[in-house]
Amino acid sequence: MNKKYLFNSCMLSTGIFALMGGLYGCGDTTNITESKKIDTVTSFKKLAECGDENKGEEVYVKDSAALYICVDDSWVAVTSHAQKGEKGDDGEKGDKGDKGEKGDKGDKGEKGDKGENGADGENGSSCTVKALKDSSGVELSCDGKVVATIKNGVNGSNGKNGTSCTAKNLKDGLGVELSCDGKVVTTIKNGENGKNCSLEDDGKGSVKVKCGDDEEMLYKAVCGNKPYNPEKQFCYEAELYDCNGKPYNPSKTLCDTRDNKEYKVVTIGTQTWMAENLNYADSVKTPSLLKRSWCYGNKSEKCDEYGRLYTWSAAIDSVTLYNKGKGVICGDGRTCNLPENVQGICPDGWHLPNLTEWEVLFAVVGGQGVMAGQVLRAQTGCYTGIESKDVFGLDAYDFKALLGGGAHNGGFSSEGYYAEFWTTTEWKEHPELAYHVVLPCEVAVAGTSANDKASGYSVRCIRDK
Repeated sequence: MNKKYLFNSCMLSTGIFALMGGLYGCGDTTNITESKKIDTVTSFKKLAECGDENKGEEVYVKDSAALYICVDDSWVAVTSHAQKGEKGDDGEKGDKGDKGEKGDKGDKGEKGDKGENGADGENGSSCTVKALKDSSGVELSCDGKVVATIKNGVNGSNGKNGTSCTAKNLKDGLGVELSCDGKVVTTIKNGENGKNCSLEDDGKGSVKVKCGDDEEMLYKAVCGNKPYNPEKQFCYEAELYDCNGKPYNPSKTLCDTRDNKEYKVVTIGTQTWMAENLNYADSVKTPSLLKRSWCYGNKSEKCDEYGRLYTWSAAIDSVTLYNKGKGVICGDGRTCNLPENVQGICPDGWHLPNLTEWEVLFAVVGGQGVMAGQVLRAQTGCYTGIESKDVFGLDAYDFKALLGGGAHNGGFSSEGYYAEFWTTTEWKEHPELAYHVVLPCEVAVAGTSANDKASGYSVRCIRDK
């Protein structure tokens, strides 16, 4: 049976020793077993944290050749002289009590030669350490009884002498050369200077990352499952839209990709219309336009204001109809027998409206014979100068029909009086005529009229369904 002893934690002040029996600290009452096996670690940093679970545990530390005892939550080296214990915080179990807690004079024992009686535990034992006569270790005594003999440790046999190493700068100054025992073992190059980076958030879904002189744009916006740059594209119903690198909302704007012009659009009832007159003029891409479209008065600024005026054959793009093999040959004085839906010179996804589609629009806004003309016209009056005759446009639906007049027999007329638009519908009894819509400035109604296909009128496109 192992014999146990009680002793108080104290500071031991001399020697570096190897443990042959048990190790002991003085102060709080601690159980010591003579035959307890002593653990060994290579350095003080390897010691486990000292606490209640290992209080009284002895460990031999190789690099300092010292024996340490876990006492009062810290590791204490065993030395040759015992000192008086200071205030004990929590004594462990004594011979006759469970814990050395409150002393006679307070929550913690006061300083003295011996610890005061704890409230529950008994007085701890006073221990001393004395060097052996042959100087081979120390003898630990508690209450006059020898409880353990601690022999000095011997030099470790596993460790080898470390290698002597030196470092010198490379001749080019770009790093160092590391040598050990006269041999170059590695070359370490200098690292490059780091670059300070910053983030610039434009608040529109883009973040610019700047590192030194380098920049990178990151995009926080996602359309469907596709990331995109909101500065260049617009997300609408999980699809991306841009007009020559500029974002646009297809529910409010039409981008004509042929020349990258943009037009406002408006939805009235179930129809979506251009809210501006078409101003497309590329007769190379669209040969039907050659000598068949004009700006009012042959003034370019009028095209910016009213859009272009087109003959009927230019509006339906007669050349394309023929070249696409539809068997349609159109021209002045010829019945064309057009298909139901004609794109004409409108952008992809849009078409030139027929007479029925215009009549549907008139019905939605109040009736052709009532005030359809007034509610669709822009908010301007006639250029008559007679104010009493003016019926100012209301533009109640953002359609903005402009009084751009027309072209006839090489001349121009009716600017400021009529807004006139081609339809695809022909007058079958007179193949030289086709219907167009008229919105006069002097009345509220809207009218339709058949006129010479060689005349020039404005074009409004309607979106395909």
